Amino acid sequence: MDLEDFVKKAKLWNRDPGPQMALLNRKLRAEKPETIVDLYEQMQRCSSDVYDRWYPRPEPRARFEEHLHAARATNAKRIGHDPAASTGPVAQTETFTYEIWLRNWSHYQVMTGNYPPADDHFEDPSRPSIFNYFEGFIGNGFPPAFKEAYEGISSTPWPHPTD
Repeated sequence: MDLEDFVKKAKLWNRDPGPQMALLNRKLRAEKPETIVDLYEQMQRCSSDVYDRWYPRPEPRARFEEHLHAARATNAKRIGHDPAASTGPVAQTETFTYEIWLRNWSHYQVMTGNYPPADDHFEDPSRPSIFNYFEGFIGNGFPPAFKEAYEGISSTPWPHPTD
């Protein structure tokens, strides 16, 4: 089965992360185990293409750093930490690096049918910039969905290494 056709039928775009993952799991469980593995491998290849294309560009890194900085500042204010102070409680920071975020953002783009993303993807004025930031977190749920569906219908361990 072609991943592009599967993504069109799954209609994962414009959904909240919870229902999105539940729908993906349902759609995958309707496939044969070998089809799930094939779709996963296609997703990984396509995501790698997106990642390799966007990694050297400044737009996604700027978007990530802008929102990460804002999230850290908000968190610091919530726990009473002055980011400008040299001492005091350290605000909790996300464990996501830019590379992990971009990998997950790439998964999200592929699995919601935005493959490949347009060259001006980050310049689209109709999309709030926060969407891209959150897509980089939401996208981490797609690879495990394949594993869960595969193991659920085949009763055998997932054949790919997990992160």
